[in-house]
Amino acid sequence: MFYLQRQCKTSCSCTHPQSTTPVPDPVLIGLTGGIASGKSTVAQWVSASGVPTVNADELGHRLLRTGHPGFAEMVAAFGEEILDEQGEIDRKRLGAIVFSDPQALERLNTISHPWIRRMANEAAEIAAGIRKDRLVFLEAALLLEANWAVLCTEVWVVQASLATVIGRLTSQRGLTAEDAQKRLDRQWPPERRRPFADVLIENEGSLQDMKHHVDQELAQLLNRHTPC
Repeated sequence: MFYLQRQCKTSCSCTHPQSTTPVPDPVLIGLTGGIASGKSTVAQWVSASGVPTVNADELGHRLLRTGHPGFAEMVAAFGEEILDEQGEIDRKRLGAIVFSDPQALERLNTISHPWIRRMANEAAEIAAGIRKDRLVFLEAALLLEANWAVLCTEVWVVQASLATVIGRLTSQRGLTAEDAQKRLDRQWPPERRRPFADVLIENEGSLQDMKHHVDQELAQLLNRHTPC
C-alpha cells in the first residue's frame, strides 16, 4: 500500500536524531488529465528525465488478457460478445458497451480499479528501487475519479480547453464531434480536477512552452525530494 512520505527539507544537515518512524516508500506523484489533454506527452517527458512512470492504462490492458486472473470477471460481467475470434477481449467491443451505458462503465470500474491499484502498487515498489529519492509517477486518467489521489504525495493535472480537446479528438483520432463529446461526458471536467492539483499544467500553447513548464516543475520536485 502507498503512504504519504515524511521528507527532510533540502537544507537539512541531518545532524538531528533519526526518527524511529518507518520511512514510507515509494514517493508517488500522481499525473492525470482528461482525454487528449497532453497527459501522456508529459509522462513521456518525465520518463525521459529518468523518473520512472507507471501507466495505469497499460496495467488495465493486462487485465484484459487471458492470462490475468481478472479476465474471467470481465467476461462474466459483459458476456462473450466482447471476445474476438482468438478468445481475447476486444477493447473496441468493450469500449462500445461501456461508453454508451453509464451502468456498464460503473461495472467495468468496479472490476478493474482494485486490480489496477494492486498492480500499480507492485510496479511502483519495483520502480522506486532504482532511485535514492524513491520518486515514481503514476499516470492515470482516472486518478481522481478512482480516489487514488489519496495515495499520492503530489498530484499533477494536465488540462486543455474543451474546444482544444474536441479538435484533437476529431483531427488526430478520427472521432466524430458527437463521439468525442460522449467520451468527455464520461470524465470529470477540468474545473472539477483543478482543485486537486498541486501542479497545474496548461496545454493550450506550443509543446515547447509546455515542455519548459514541465522541466521547471520537475526540477523543483527533484529539489524537494533530494535525500539529505
